[in-house]
Amino acid sequence: MIFSGRAQILKESNGQFGTAFLLAFVFVYMVLAAQFESFVRSVSVTAALALVIPFALLSLALLRTNPDLYSMIGPRNAGRDREEERHPLGRT
Repeated sequence: MIFSGRAQILKESNGQFGTAFLLAFVFVYMVLAAQFESFVRSVSVTAALALVIPFALLSLALLRTNPDLYSMIGPRNAGRDREEERHPLGRT
């Protein structure tokens, strides 16, 4: 199926979002490994961030909401908020 206009832009942004999310995930892991000076602790924090995604998809399904760009941004912000609760001043 060939898309045009806004549908084509949405299709492109969805593909680019996956790549950006993967790169952000790797970057967060590297920063946490440097901050905690431990690969094990950074894996546990990164795994907690990864658990946000299935629950975000579950909430979209329960609310019968279509996944769009704004609903993709929500899990990223939720993960960031969880990390700020653990270290509000950036300290370990």
